[in-house]
Amino acid sequence: MLFSAMEIDIDKFEVFTFMTISIASFIQSELEDLTQIDRDPCVSLYMPTHPAGAPSVREDPVRLKNLVSEAERQLQERGLPRSTIDNILKPARQLIQPENRNFWQSQNQGLALFLTEGTSYHYRLPQSFEPLAVVGNRFYLKPLFGLLSEDGHFYILALSLNGVRLCRATQHHIEELSFDRAPQGLAEALQYDDPEKQVQIYTGGSSTTVRYGQGAAASDRKETIHRYFQQVDRAVCETLGHSNRPLVLAGVDYLLPIYREVNSYPTLLEKGIEAHIPHFNL
Repeated sequence: MLFSAMEIDIDKFEVFTFMTISIASFIQSELEDLTQIDRDPCVSLYMPTHPAGAPSVREDPVRLKNLVSEAERQLQERGLPRSTIDNILKPARQLIQPENRNFWQSQNQGLALFLTEGTSYHYRLPQSFEPLAVVGNRFYLKPLFGLLSEDGHFYILALSLNGVRLCRATQHHIEELSFDRAPQGLAEALQYDDPEKQVQIYTGGSSTTVRYGQGAAASDRKETIHRYFQQVDRAVCETLGHSNRPLVLAGVDYLLPIYREVNSYPTLLEKGIEAHIPHFNL
C-alpha cells in the first residue's frame, strides 16, 4: 500500500501527506515527483530512526527537534517572515508533540521529511541517514539516491548541448566515469554534416554551428539534437554494457524528453532531474 495515512486540514487549505512506502513505489513515483517541485524555499530533513523497543527510540524526537531548529535558523537567514517559517515547519513540529509519541514507535531505519509552505511529505525508509537539514529552492534528494537500486548503485547521465557526463553514484558518493565514447557536444557529434546547410543553435554560453539552413523550423532543430543524442545513447550502452542499474537523466527540461525518444538503455527512470548542467553540482 503506497499511502499509510493522509491528513487534510480543510480549514487552512494545507495538505500534509504522510507516507510509508515500498522502495519500488518510491523509485517509480515519489522520488521522481519530488525532483519536479520548485517552490522556494524547500526544507529537507534527514535523520536515523530506531524500531519500537530500542533504547535510542526516545532520542529520535529530540533529534528531529534539533533539525527543525537548524532549518529555522536557515530560513531566518533568508529573511522570511515568522509566519511563513512557522507554516513551513508546522508539520515537523507536530511530530515532536507528546500526542504523536506513537509515530515514533513505528519507524524504520531512517526518516526523510520534505517541507514547503502548505505541503509536507515524510517517509519512513529502510535506510539510515546522518542528521541533516538543508534549505534551498528545491528539495535536497541526494541522500535518497542510494535507494534507487538494491545494491545502492545507480548512474546519472548529465546532458547539455556542450557536452555530457556519466557518473556512477551511491547515497554517499558520486564518481564521474570515463566517457570517451560519447561526443563532447552537439558540434562534435555533427561535425561531418554538410557545411552548406547550417544553423546557429545557442548552447548556453556560445552558439554552435550545426546542420540545416537559414530559417530552419523547430522540428529541424529538434532533429539535430535527436541525432546528437542517438550517439550519446550508443555510448551509454557501450559503456555500461549489460548493467540493469537505474539511470537518472539530468539536464534542462526540454532536452530530457528528446533523449528519451532515442534511449535504448533498459532501466532509464521515467523522470529526471531538471537542472542547468554547468551549475549542476554532481
